[in-house]
Amino acid sequence: MVPTARDGAALLAEGSGARTVNRVSCNSPTYDGSTVTGIGRAKALQIWYKAVDAA
Repeated sequence: MVPTARDGAALLAEGSGARTVNRVSCNSPTYDGSTVTGIGRAKALQIWYKAVDAA
C-alpha cells in the first residue's frame, strides 16, 4: 500500500499504534516500528490551514 497525504495527516494528528475510533479498530504502524506521538487534531488542522492559506 502506498501512503497518502491523508495517512500522513492521521499519523501526525493521532500518532502511531493500534486504537479504536467509533468502535472501529485501526492500526497505524510505522515502517520501522518506531513510535510517533500525535499532536492532536486541532493542531494538525492549524498546520494544514496555514499550508493551504500560504499557497
